Amino acid sequence: MPCNKKVVFNDSFSKIKLTNDHKLPTENSISQSQWFLLNEIDSFSGNEGSLVCQELAKSWEFMPNSQPPYQINIPKDKEIIFFGGSFNPWHEGHESCLTLLNKPDKLFIIPDNNPRKQSQEVTCAWKRYQDLKRLIPFDYPIYSGFWSSNQSNPTASWLPQIKDQYPDLQLSLLMGYDSFITIHDWIDAPKLLDSLSKIYIASRLDDLELRNQQYQKLTEQYQVELIFLGNHPHEEVSSTKIRAQKDHKSHDTSS
Repeated sequence: MPCNKKVVFNDSFSKIKLTNDHKLPTENSISQSQWFLLNEIDSFSGNEGSLVCQELAKSWEFMPNSQPPYQINIPKDKEIIFFGGSFNPWHEGHESCLTLLNKPDKLFIIPDNNPRKQSQEVTCAWKRYQDLKRLIPFDYPIYSGFWSSNQSNPTASWLPQIKDQYPDLQLSLLMGYDSFITIHDWIDAPKLLDSLSKIYIASRLDDLELRNQQYQKLTEQYQVELIFLGNHPHEEVSSTKIRAQKDHKSHDTSS
């Protein structure tokens, strides 16, 4: 994609300037471009969707590489709860985590690439973002920045940066039990855990003995509060199982 393509949003980030054929303008063609409603653009051609996602992500005040004007600001009470994952696909278990937490004014959804969980089909980053927005209930802010590249972005590669820049913020994570029980194996886990104030954990077929062992281990080593949110009716649902079932059906159809 030519480097002179320009992404121009209006002040409320509800509109974007595009050419008549819905492509990003160049510096020379901005004056001839028109405003289009951003949420009505389903996809962009080539890599333009990645560029739009990247530029929109810069409007998150507290995320790395941000710049004003801001679309998403720091919450007034200074607590930010991140819910990250590949969400491929989003399912009832993810939605149950939101329901159990019940803090819509503090929660920010951070979808990321996971090469092991992505299909071989090439999809416009903006289309993936729009599809996820349609699936997630209510109006939770969804970060688009990590879909502007094909690499994964470990939580420790960006969350501690926020803590360094805003030391008075309380940074927390929302996750399922399966993620909680293995968090010590995450990339740069000590660096990440030292930056966290709280971890909110939704049950997912918990092994109580392992859960208690992990609780003791983490609370002894780190100043992080662990909050167990309880059970929900979709604990057996997983993106891995859904993808496997989809692949199986696709194989049966093509056989």
